[in-house]
Amino acid sequence: MAKMGRPTTDPHTHGFLIKFTESDRQLLDELASKQNTSKSDILRTALREYGDKLK
Repeated sequence: MAKMGRPTTDPHTHGFLIKFTESDRQLLDELASKQNTSKSDILRTALREYGDKLK
């Protein structure tokens, strides 16, 4: 099967399973909706911002 989608220089090839409480899941859904982005993008952004804070 041929690759689909647009080429990227930063492929997301690793998956990760996270368990959330219902309230955390609702918050993530709300943030993604308000920012008009994916939940994955919200988590990646939060992770980078947290990492920058620790530097």
